[in-house]
Amino acid sequence: MNLVVTIAAVLACLVLGYGLYAFILKLIWPMPAPHDEEHRVTTEDGWTITLFRHKAAKEGGEPVLLCHGAFANRLNLVMPEGRGIAYSLTAAGYDCWAIEYRGSDSGQPPAGTPKTAGSFDDYLLYDLPAAIDYIREQTGHEKVHWVGHSMGGMLFYAFDQVFGSDALASATTLGAPIGFKGTRVRREGFLLALHKRMPWLFVDLVRAVIPIIRPLRLPLPFLPVNPHNIDPTLPTRHLYRMIGYMNNRVIHELHDIAVNQDWKMDGGELDVTAGLPHVETPLFVILGVKDPFVPVAEGEDFYHRIFNPDKRLLVLSKANGYSADYNHVDLSMSPSCRFEVGGAIVEWLEAHPIAATPGVGDEMPPKDAPAPPATGEEAAIMVTPGGRTRSAAARKTAADAPVASKKSAAKKKPAAKKKAAAKKKPAATPKTTPKKKPAAKKAAVKKKPAANTKPAAKKKPAAKKKAESAPKPEKT
Repeated sequence: MNLVVTIAAVLACLVLGYGLYAFILKLIWPMPAPHDEEHRVTTEDGWTITLFRHKAAKEGGEPVLLCHGAFANRLNLVMPEGRGIAYSLTAAGYDCWAIEYRGSDSGQPPAGTPKTAGSFDDYLLYDLPAAIDYIREQTGHEKVHWVGHSMGGMLFYAFDQVFGSDALASATTLGAPIGFKGTRVRREGFLLALHKRMPWLFVDLVRAVIPIIRPLRLPLPFLPVNPHNIDPTLPTRHLYRMIGYMNNRVIHELHDIAVNQDWKMDGGELDVTAGLPHVETPLFVILGVKDPFVPVAEGEDFYHRIFNPDKRLLVLSKANGYSADYNHVDLSMSPSCRFEVGGAIVEWLEAHPIAATPGVGDEMPPKDAPAPPATGEEAAIMVTPGGRTRSAAARKTAADAPVASKKSAAKKKPAAKKKAAAKKKPAATPKTTPKKKPAAKKAAVKKKPAANTKPAAKKKPAAKKKAESAPKPEKT
């Protein structure tokens, strides 16, 4: 009995001691502020989100939206200070805007709404459209570049399918799960159960592990990182603060996608996995060879199935001539990240200037066509899923239907904003029919290739008429 009491007392002291240690770290290590400006943006549903701006070396640089991953924040694609990906971009003349979604430290809900409210759909349908519209207004550029790590890349894959590429000049994804295809994830364990009940305590306890494991370079099952591939100039206090709070519902939605291998969004109407081959925006996919969330084989298969020929794949491994075998987290904070990752992104952006971005749907094959083969075999060997979940006609019908919920109304406003912005573009003037939903707008835009073929058809009668008129001078 005395032994049991002693063990219980020791465990209680350890728990209390660790809790006190975590509390002290939170007090003495404040959030760093390497950004130049903070911009508050109000979403369609009344939330206030924050954009953290890192100005370009020169005025007027093209804007880049930096989207962080799960359990991360605005520092995800910025730190180490002076050496992170954002600094590679600003040094090259790009204007970087790091977003923090609702539910984060900087997010503020409307009156009467708890800060823990919000979903993965809310990021997609409210936060990101509001952020992109705001950046376009502030910078005067018609489009932005998207750089997303992990969940930030997943959101791009869904955003492109809902809103199209009207507002995007290019996209870069780093370690973005393809719906967790090829990844085995256990059902809810202790850590997720703790997060479900006490999310803030969960994050603080995980943060407190970092100062202990970093000097030992110990890998952790819940932290997919190559501990030997973390920039030594990154202060531990900054690494500690790079772990951010997340809405509990979002974490469990991502977990369900991983466990069930069923990636649907927009209230379940959008099958993101089925639409992946039809990405419109020029896409640069960056993978780590040791990333458990995106196995290289699955990532390469996804890449080869993309119809859009404007794409690039980079797998970071020693075998491919890079400094390390990259994992998931260290894709944005390795010692060579500024050159191997940041430099590659700069090259991609320079190859896709906003002023020279082609029209939406140019040279894109129909959705029903099979995806191009990976290695030159017959196309019939590799066939895409059945396109998107709804046909163009079905999307138009849904768009014309009366608004039945707040979510439908929310999708109307981003579409309306895009339409208003599009009126300023010469290329958008031929559009005359009103679009009520982003999805419907996208379907309408895709009709452009068909419209471009009409002039070619009209030339033939003109040629015949010219030929028939040639003999007339002989008769006179």
